[in-house]
Amino acid sequence: MAALAIEHEARKEVNGVRTKLRRLERTAEQHKIRDLSETTGELSAWVDRLDATRNIFLPMIDAEDREIVEPLSCEAVARTVVDNLRPLLGRLKVGFKIFDGLHFPPATYSEWSAVHRNVLLNSASATLDQADPRIEI
Repeated sequence: MAALAIEHEARKEVNGVRTKLRRLERTAEQHKIRDLSETTGELSAWVDRLDATRNIFLPMIDAEDREIVEPLSCEAVARTVVDNLRPLLGRLKVGFKIFDGLHFPPATYSEWSAVHRNVLLNSASATLDQADPRIEI
């Protein structure tokens, strides 16, 4: 329930910021203020990244993801978690070599997602000092 409340408030705030950014962009265009235009572009990109990080909470918000117990495709879960965490992974490259048809034992998507998030973020932290950070799943 807390995740739902946070998601609802975050969505409202992000939408409010986007509205204000559009107003700033119009002002920058009308008055030809280059610095303001560049800054609003940077802020818009930041809001996009912030918005993308909200995907981390999706498995906790969706009732099916929390309640349905079933064997899940290893590759589908891994790829979805990587996609959802992309804003936090920076320049980390993630490769996939997963056998076709491989499934996890029955559990909820939110449970397997949590395991993958934990492992992936720990792996990402372990590569911070690498010139070309990469991991293989």
